[in-house]
Amino acid sequence: MLTCFAVNVNAVTYDIDVDEDDSFEWEVKEIDPVKFEKIFGYEPKLSKGDDTKRTIKRIDVVDLGWKITVEVWDFKTDFDDNGTISYLDVPDSPVDFDENIFIPTPVNDFLTNAKEDLGSEYEVSGQRIIRTESEYIVEKEYDSRGVLITEKYTDKDERIILEIVGKFGVIPSANVELILGFIALAVVAIVIVKFRAKKILISD
Repeated sequence: MLTCFAVNVNAVTYDIDVDEDDSFEWEVKEIDPVKFEKIFGYEPKLSKGDDTKRTIKRIDVVDLGWKITVEVWDFKTDFDDNGTISYLDVPDSPVDFDENIFIPTPVNDFLTNAKEDLGSEYEVSGQRIIRTESEYIVEKEYDSRGVLITEKYTDKDERIILEIVGKFGVIPSANVELILGFIALAVVAIVIVKFRAKKILISD
């Protein structure tokens, strides 16, 4: 059962739409070790195809938002073993936005309001937040629950340095309206076809 913890900020209610015992996995989809080391100054400790996992153990409401206790399996660890316990602070106010793997919902509203207090290196597009640094660009996209589904680093020529993607297959809410539109068109088309077929049968 989903547990939502709601906080009202400036007439907007922000929620945490993940729940205890939820589990998420991410995979390294692409990595360029040479570019990575050149830009960040150290060898990456992950390879293409590596997975990492987080399981939510507890969610507590605190003064500035929520404290989420997670069990962590880092890249190159065995998921059959016990993970390590870590704590994530998720702020309930866009003013305190942190680039975390969980953020409050509604995602677009939260990111848009957060952008007002961030520097010019940030931009927001739907459920994505993009940060431009001197040597690279990092783009993070969240699903409708506020869970990070893509973290991508590219160089100035838009070549991928590192891309990590979620394996939990949730459709970002930015695409929901488009998908519903296609479904509606399909239903209308079926009704029209059936109606025409009926008219043909009657005329016969």
